[in-house]
Amino acid sequence: MTQTPQSAAQTTNTQQNAGLIIREKEPENLEFPFSTLDSFITPNEKFFIRNHFAEAKLSAHSWRLTISGAVNRTLSISYDELLSMPSRTIVAMLECAGNSRVFLVPKENGLQVAFHALANNSRDA
Repeated sequence: MTQTPQSAAQTTNTQQNAGLIIREKEPENLEFPFSTLDSFITPNEKFFIRNHFAEAKLSAHSWRLTISGAVNRTLSISYDELLSMPSRTIVAMLECAGNSRVFLVPKENGLQVAFHALANNSRDA
């Protein structure tokens, strides 16, 4: 299923993520309980959600990706142009950099994540 920026934001709806561990409601931060994992690939509905800010409201119609700075020429493409580019499926493991912060002594500032903020998934890249 291809998601637009707008529908991707909607997948973080807490009701769709039933069974995940709520670390913060706003901004939404959810972890999945490892005891429910029964395969190498983490299903989308069990994928952890880590946000530092409130959910962005995006429109696929006006959204653009701009690559500038230390490049030979600036590139700006629309969401539709991005989706039309060739892709391949890869399997990758993602982990929140704050994973296991809850176990640090002395306690560190920030969201107190246990060890549930990691997942394996396959995606078109």
